[in-house]
Amino acid sequence: MNYEEAQRQLRYVLTKQQTIGIPRLKRILEAMEFDRLSQSNKDLRRQNKKLRGRIERLKNVEG
Repeated sequence: MNYEEAQRQLRYVLTKQQTIGIPRLKRILEAMEFDRLSQSNKDLRRQNKKLRGRIERLKNVEG
């Protein structure tokens, strides 16, 4: 389950004012959190790549 699907299921439950079991709610929230964490991980990897490029350019200028 990805973030969009989890969000859709949660929105459906809330608009219909349904009750859901704790395991289902837990799965929905875990899917939403995992997607956010993986997105921030991608952002960190991108920033790290940019910084490594800057460091290499500085080394080339100084060397």
